[in-house]
Amino acid sequence: MAEWANHQERMLAKQRAVTSIAGSGTQASQGNNEPADLYARWARATEWRGFARGSTGNSPPEPMSVRIIARAPKAVLQKTFVEGSLLQVAEMYNPDHYEQPKVRGSDRLYFTATLNTGDIGKLAETYPGLVWELAMPLHKAESTAQATTAGRYGAQSEQASRAAPPIFTAVTAQPTQAASIGDAIVIVDYGCPFMNERFARPGKDCESRIATIWDQDVGRQDGRHPAWSKPGCTGYGRELSRRTITEILTSAKRSVPPVDEDTAYQSLEYLIADEDPRRRTWFATHGGHVMDVAAGRQDPLAAIIGTDGVDAASNADIIFVQLPALTAADSSGGSLSAHLLDAVRYALHVCEPDARLVVNISYGTFAGSHDGSSLIETAFDQLIEACGGRLAIVLGAGNARQANCHVRRTVALDKTALLRFALAPDDTTDTFMELWYPRPNKKGHTPLAVRVRTAERDWSDWIGPGGADALLDPTTGKLLALLQHQAEVPHGGNKPKNEQAMVLLSLAPTAAGIDDDGPLNEPGLWEIEVGLEHEKSDTKVTFDAWIERDDPGESTGFDQGAQPCFIGLDRDDEYNTLSSIATGSKAFVVGGYRWSDASPASYSSLPSLDRPGSPMLLAPCEEDAMSPGIVAAAVRSNDVHRMNGTSVAAPVVTRRLFNLDRWPATFVGVVKALVRESKGVIKRGTLDEQA
Repeated sequence: MAEWANHQERMLAKQRAVTSIAGSGTQASQGNNEPADLYARWARATEWRGFARGSTGNSPPEPMSVRIIARAPKAVLQKTFVEGSLLQVAEMYNPDHYEQPKVRGSDRLYFTATLNTGDIGKLAETYPGLVWELAMPLHKAESTAQATTAGRYGAQSEQASRAAPPIFTAVTAQPTQAASIGDAIVIVDYGCPFMNERFARPGKDCESRIATIWDQDVGRQDGRHPAWSKPGCTGYGRELSRRTITEILTSAKRSVPPVDEDTAYQSLEYLIADEDPRRRTWFATHGGHVMDVAAGRQDPLAAIIGTDGVDAASNADIIFVQLPALTAADSSGGSLSAHLLDAVRYALHVCEPDARLVVNISYGTFAGSHDGSSLIETAFDQLIEACGGRLAIVLGAGNARQANCHVRRTVALDKTALLRFALAPDDTTDTFMELWYPRPNKKGHTPLAVRVRTAERDWSDWIGPGGADALLDPTTGKLLALLQHQAEVPHGGNKPKNEQAMVLLSLAPTAAGIDDDGPLNEPGLWEIEVGLEHEKSDTKVTFDAWIERDDPGESTGFDQGAQPCFIGLDRDDEYNTLSSIATGSKAFVVGGYRWSDASPASYSSLPSLDRPGSPMLLAPCEEDAMSPGIVAAAVRSNDVHRMNGTSVAAPVVTRRLFNLDRWPATFVGVVKALVRESKGVIKRGTLDEQA
């Protein structure tokens, strides 16, 4: 039976992997009281097993490159651009042309960076005032659409050449120029069907409305086709400019015979299933559907709401930022924040200084502080304020209302709380549970203590703020579980408000993935007991806990996750289930409802009970009970498919926000204008309306 190492000192001496926990937590000794990221501690302690395995599935050698999202004073950011810096930062964050936001706290800037794992322990000493979070996907992936390719070209056994068709040989890369795009709708998603006629200029099928595509996938940055260029401001990925896209469209249609869309995508090494011997084109993509709802030539809702569907968005310029395959496939959102910040900064970089931008983000994650203090939320708020009314960000609320991923409980001197959750069998990914409560040792705030019992009924020690406990495999001595308790979590804000403590329980998989020979946890019912640390306290403490999203795989080519969930929940636990990137103060958060009877979607996430006036909008994401979802574009021009979820509701708002002739000066004013001008399509969401 695996056993818990009872004390941190004993734990560190017993296992080399856990020694790295101490190595990543020495920032305080360097004069910086902002603790290291707890996910980085878990990653190092497990030798990056669940984050970035090599091509064979084995742990990669140290050092290797990792990504972080960070906030630092301007002077510190400037230090990252000197020769020999530990951090590699994209040129679009260079303070020399990173427009200083004219907002409160603008001396601290948000950015992303790459560094070697061996340098993580040096960050605090080298860059005083740096606050950072690990931003890496949790598993290896190849393609996000393998499941959608079946049946397009006949027998799977028929092999196709791996070589791209020899077409578009005269098409060359023409990079997108900085500050060259006007008002635009920005889609941050996965899979852009740019050949689809729905995204051509009305009446001009060879003139694309897609101003630029930035594919963030590092594995694609070499291109494989001369049409792709490397964006100079980002340092990674590949790019298709409007001029290149229009040249491709023109060449395809004027060829004799005309080049079909499938052949065109194959030639460009895009929207194809690489692992498929037939190299088939994907039938549909999440990003293509979202883009059509937000900016298609005709509003996909027109048929059900009774309009002609032609509006300003029908002719809008489109910027598409494609998330890396690993990020899109990782439902936990482990690397989402870094790529989202890069996406918005890229859009601002390629657009004119006074261009009006509406950014749609239909991705999210479960766990987090849920108080608007995360690095990505505060970065978004700062950018929106700095842009002075020309930037809007629209976020899907999430689909977690009934996912059994959240609990809220209160503990007192004579009352502990026992949380039970089912760790699923056949789960090849790590599992994470976060518990948040008000920062202890401040007036009226009492520290908590937490202990964990495994499915084999073995309890850990009680762990108070600053402590940690580890569950080790008895055979290998390697880490199976790590319980960490952080007394003060660094946050993205510039004032010490909303300070919270966090407990992170990290669990290794219950099943082995490809070529993974690491230790495995026992599936079954795990328990977490929470109580007050001090026996003499008479204070009650309320906490929230979330299990991070881990969607079951559906033959997508990824390591297969299996969503763990809490057992024995109350109805109120459905509240505070918004995506953890959707609790800021300046972005538009959109839930979903059914058009036929105006009833909220049963899965659409709810805001916190503590914020009954939370600014939230509701938009259609279901047609009726018999036709769930909304019909919109598939990849090919003549194909459509149906999709639901708040991923669909968000672009409904994005479209109508772009259509507004002008944006009122206040956030509330914009919300009122949206509701009024949408003629009943968009509704103002309240807790009572969604209950």
